[in-house]
Amino acid sequence: MSNSFLKVNLLSESFLFITRILIQLFFPPLMLFFWGKDNFDLWLFLFAIPSFLSMFQISIIAPIRNHMLKLFKEKKYSKVNEIYQNSFFFVILNIFFISLIGLLYVIINFTNPFIQDNLYLITIAFLCLLLNLLTGCAHAALSYKGSAKKHLAIEILFDLIINLAVPISYFVLSNFEKVFLLVLILQLIKTWILFYKIKDQNLNKFIKFKFINFKTLKEIINLSLGFNFHILSNIIKGPGLIVLLGSSNNLSLVGMISTARTMFYYLPQRFFRIFERTYFLEFINILNTKEFNQSFRKHYLYLLASCIVALSIFIIFSFYFGEFLYNYWTNNSYNINFELIFLISLDAFVIIIGIFLVLPLQSINKYNYIGFFELIVNVAIFIILYSNNFFNDVIYGYKLIVISSCIILGIKFIYSLTILKKYVFRN
Repeated sequence: MSNSFLKVNLLSESFLFITRILIQLFFPPLMLFFWGKDNFDLWLFLFAIPSFLSMFQISIIAPIRNHMLKLFKEKKYSKVNEIYQNSFFFVILNIFFISLIGLLYVIINFTNPFIQDNLYLITIAFLCLLLNLLTGCAHAALSYKGSAKKHLAIEILFDLIINLAVPISYFVLSNFEKVFLLVLILQLIKTWILFYKIKDQNLNKFIKFKFINFKTLKEIINLSLGFNFHILSNIIKGPGLIVLLGSSNNLSLVGMISTARTMFYYLPQRFFRIFERTYFLEFINILNTKEFNQSFRKHYLYLLASCIVALSIFIIFSFYFGEFLYNYWTNNSYNINFELIFLISLDAFVIIIGIFLVLPLQSINKYNYIGFFELIVNVAIFIILYSNNFFNDVIYGYKLIVISSCIILGIKFIYSLTILKKYVFRN
């Protein structure tokens, strides 16, 4: 195992986690205090729209970085650049396609007074999404050699700047619409810095069309299928759920579910993402070589067991103290009950265990079937929730969500055991 990269990546991911925890803890109450509940609910919903439309993107960054690292270890430097160039071109095509989808969404819903009144803000939120898609290329270029330090440092810096600037801008901006423009400007600056930091002799930073070819583009799509199925599932279950709730025009319900999921669903995921991302790079280094050994197998299984114990403690803590902490955090702005908090926490438990189960499969690009099954289940649940007016009985809807997550976890466990026999459990 590359201990130097392991320590650097673990430290970088830890700093990113701490930063985003502070943001999650302080951003909602600051927004509620300065800009008020109505503006905060509007903020959550408007940024959920482009996030939901991002389900139409084909995400390639994680599998491409995986493949670039493998090629770099094999000293196939020209192939590394070819993969990067074609990935960049693919992202540009993706941005163009999602822009068309966004335009179609606005045209279809233009008779909705809410869309008409907030078209300017929706456009800005959508542009922020497109910039985030573009920065994925920079992330791959800055981290494909095994270290995520550079791009994570920039992400941490701008996470802090943006999430402090938005609520504090109350003192200098005359209206809430200008806050969206401020975020767009900061996103542009972050994008420029990320690409400026790419100084790699193996890569051409920007697109050179002589490297673009159909065969490599097809290879990129094949590598990314499983990852995209997983991302689509998360979008349906995340922003998709918020958009579904927003269709009831009950922005207070949107705010309650969004803040509850922030504390009891996304918070534990962000914490365990420290280990997920760090060990994902280590699996790429080890599982694609003949260096896999007994100590690493034990280390991984110990990590999985530790996650189960830590998440169990989190579930118990949320059950007894979650309602009090949530009400204190949101200044009693929403009427929530402990049953909903418990269900959201339980869903997070199941999801995180599933992520660690299939982590080795993702690193060796054997995730396509699992990702596809996960997508089918989440689409089915979304249709059921939509058909039964999920916003009329949130508790019942979340019970269905937890059941679907358990079904997915069971399939992941069986499939992982089958595939990993020759890796994790071989003698």
